[in-house]
Order: sequence, then C-alpha cells, then structure tokens
Amino acid sequence: MTQEEFFVIENCRRIGLDDLARCYEQVKKDEAFHARLGDMIVRKYVVTDEHRANAIWGARRLREEMLHYYDTIYALPEETV
Repeated sequence: MTQEEFFVIENCRRIGLDDLARCYEQVKKDEAFHARLGDMIVRKYVVTDEHRANAIWGARRLREEMLHYYDTIYALPEETV
C-alpha cells in the first residue's frame, strides 16, 4: 500500500466514512493485482525472441501514445514555452 492510499483510507475512517474506507480497501486490492498483471502476461506468453521484440515494440508504441495524450491534455500555453 502506498502512503497516499494509507492516508486516504485512514482519514476516511477518522472522519467516520467507514463505507468509503472499505471501498478504498477493495480498490487497493484490485490495484495490486493490476500492477502485477502485465508481468504475469509477459511471463506466460512472451516465450520467443520474436515475441519479445513484438512486446518491446508494443510497449514503446504505447508509451508514445500515452505521452502524446498527456502532452495534449496538459499542454503549456505557447507564451510559457
């Protein structure tokens, strides 16, 4: 659990939002699984050099797309660049 998750859950409990704290506890469990999912898939299905090359290509392409979307959403105004 990250410090942020800990503080959110504990603060929900502190101010009497026990139901919300329980929801965040479930989200925390789901996030732990999702964080491991990519590694699990790679270990199971990427078994040849060709698979590895394709996986690396796909990861790099995804990174490019994510950076593009990030730059689009959080673009700086021209006068500050």
